[in-house]
Amino acid sequence: MNTYRRLLLLAAALLLAPLLAAQEADLLVTKTGPDQATAGSNVSYDVVVTNLGADDAAFVTLDDPLPAGMTFVSATQTDGTPFSCSTPSVGDTTGSVNCTAALLAAGDFAEFTIVYAIPAGTPDSTSFVNIATASSETFDPNDENNSGVATTSTPPSPTSDMAVTKNGPSSAGPNTNVVYTIGITNNGPAPATTVQLTDQTSGLLEFVSFTQDSGPTLSCSTPAAGSTGGTITCTIASFPAGSSATFTLTEHVPADTPSGTSAENNVAVSADNDSNSENDTAATTLTVSAVDVGVVKSGPATANAGEDVPYTIVLSNSGADTATNAGFTDTLPAGTTFVSLVQNTGTPANCAAPAVGTNGTAGCTLSLLGSGQSATFTLTLNTGGTTGYTNTANAFTDSFDTNPANDSSSVTTAVTPIADVAVTKNGPTGAQNGDTITYNVGVTNNGPSAAANVSLTDTLPAGTTFVSETQTSGPTFSCTTPAVGASGTITCTIASLAAGATATFDFSFTLTPTTTGAVSNTANVSSTTSDPNPANNTATASTDVTLGPTDLSITKTASSNRYPVGADATYTITVTNNGPGYAVGTTVTDVLPAGTTYVSATPSQGSCSGTSVVTCTLGTLAPSATATISLVVTLPSTQMEITNTATVTASNVDPNPANNASTAAAATVSQVPALSPLGLVLLALSLVGAAWFVQRR
Repeated sequence: MNTYRRLLLLAAALLLAPLLAAQEADLLVTKTGPDQATAGSNVSYDVVVTNLGADDAAFVTLDDPLPAGMTFVSATQTDGTPFSCSTPSVGDTTGSVNCTAALLAAGDFAEFTIVYAIPAGTPDSTSFVNIATASSETFDPNDENNSGVATTSTPPSPTSDMAVTKNGPSSAGPNTNVVYTIGITNNGPAPATTVQLTDQTSGLLEFVSFTQDSGPTLSCSTPAAGSTGGTITCTIASFPAGSSATFTLTEHVPADTPSGTSAENNVAVSADNDSNSENDTAATTLTVSAVDVGVVKSGPATANAGEDVPYTIVLSNSGADTATNAGFTDTLPAGTTFVSLVQNTGTPANCAAPAVGTNGTAGCTLSLLGSGQSATFTLTLNTGGTTGYTNTANAFTDSFDTNPANDSSSVTTAVTPIADVAVTKNGPTGAQNGDTITYNVGVTNNGPSAAANVSLTDTLPAGTTFVSETQTSGPTFSCTTPAVGASGTITCTIASLAAGATATFDFSFTLTPTTTGAVSNTANVSSTTSDPNPANNTATASTDVTLGPTDLSITKTASSNRYPVGADATYTITVTNNGPGYAVGTTVTDVLPAGTTYVSATPSQGSCSGTSVVTCTLGTLAPSATATISLVVTLPSTQMEITNTATVTASNVDPNPANNASTAAAATVSQVPALSPLGLVLLALSLVGAAWFVQRR
């Protein structure tokens, strides 16, 4: 600001001082900018000066010092009451942006864009605090809002998260090797730099070997073989994010190490940019012990299919030390199912098993099993439909087991197949003679084993003939049957019927026309596999057969309606079955009229008897069938009218009895005297003469 301008402002201030002292103007400064920007980039800040007071602010000044470490780029007023600004030169690292206005009216504002640069090479996570401050010659009752602050930082350095794990046995015996697995992982997000893995081996254990198994290759140094208390160190300059590496450390427990001795082994990983130290270390503790946990399993060598079979399991510790978390597991053989698991003796164990009726693994664990102690258990399983299996119990412990040879025990059980084959039969409870009836037959193997050589037989009952056999479901059987219309036995076989399988059949028979009363039909099933329940191998269905109604009709005709006295007359009697049923016990009765003499009665079927009352037994007539009788009688020697009636009956109910009788009438006449030969000649000549006379006229 030049001297002339300063003098003008000073003069104005002196003139306006009395007035300004009575006024108030509340100046507000806001400043916004990015929270983060990269080295080598420009940073733009938005600065706004606002007069919130009731009076105008006179001689307003906005001052924005250049933050340390940044360089000036530009300053521009973008809106509001005009200000006059002075700035550092582009690229300067010191100075201020200074803007003034003679008057900022109440409620008015001025807005500026100020750009600074972050030099290239600025370290990560460097913060720049930029403050803009406004002042006025007018009294400001609230100077707490006269400054606006914006902080911008360069991004933080990329970090990694290296983690280490170590796993190994919790116990081991003297003079044995111990194997540890060590793993390191970079959880990211950035590659890990200057990575170092350090394993401080125990002063108790002797170093054997250290190898890398996977992952980016690290450079490792190890103690001498046989030494104790050494340090393993592995390094790599950069370890990619998301990568892992694994290592195997083998150490030896000296032969003279006392039982109960503990050895701790620690491992650590580090990196220059590791952001999480919580997972940088891992440790294992090994206790030297001498236990001998073993298991013995016993059970039957044979069993039946579907039988519950108990097995005895004895878990023991023959070693000198107490075994921790000692127990056994027993995986049930395929096809068997769990029934129960009971502890009989010993320190109470924590046991787990599958649900009853399912397959799976059963087992029990004792937290401590002392030297010389044992525990006994009974495991019961169902053999199901198996033919045999081997069941094995396996012992385990967290302690070092000096004798793994007795950690497993097996029992082999041969299973005898058993199959409960059953048959069911259903059919109509009632039918009429001549009907075709169908029986539904079912064969089921209730198991538990497959049934071998299954045979279903069904002998046709008396009074029936074979119509058809149809298998309606299930595994295919091979069937033989009687001929259609014949009697005999239906036989259906299959080489093997699986447990749970069912086959169904329809057998159709025709009731003979004369069949009445109860008809019982029995089906039988058998198998060469042992059947524990023969009671269901037979099934019977009974049908009550009655005679169905049928309409019989009869007609009787004479060969002539006039006969000489004493002549033989022939009557034809016709019986018709109009249906719908078969007529059983069909009988025709004919009472001969007085004066007639029986000569003969010839039926088309059946037989006739009697001379004054002729009875013809015709047997059975099918629907629409007819039977005839030729009846010959000698007529009386006197002239008279002869009436002869025949009736028909049957064992069936006849719904139309009106047509069950028929009558034929015939008359006898006196004989004309016979002419001698001469008389016959004269009669002939007379007739010829009469004919000639008629012609002449």
